[in-house]
Amino acid sequence: MPALEMAAPRYRGLHDVLRDACPDAWGQMLLRREHQLPQDAPPLQYLQKAGNADRWGALAVGSDVTIPKSNLNSPALPQLDHIVEELAALSERRPAIRA
Repeated sequence: MPALEMAAPRYRGLHDVLRDACPDAWGQMLLRREHQLPQDAPPLQYLQKAGNADRWGALAVGSDVTIPKSNLNSPALPQLDHIVEELAALSERRPAIRA
């Protein structure tokens, strides 16, 4: 594929696929607090500051070409069994199990 320059007029120059991977408003607020980012920081700064360890999906962001596999693990879900039980009860219109 020849090199093409694709402009991204929305999201201050960030393409949709990358904007979708950015932290939401809550995550941005936490990143501003932790990294002293200005209120009007561009979306790319949030994307770069957000860690990959708790990111879901196949997209990882960083300055290196390769990312350590330890940084790509899905986050642990220690209460997944309990959540599945509660959702099953909810779908079967039973009362909460651990209310």
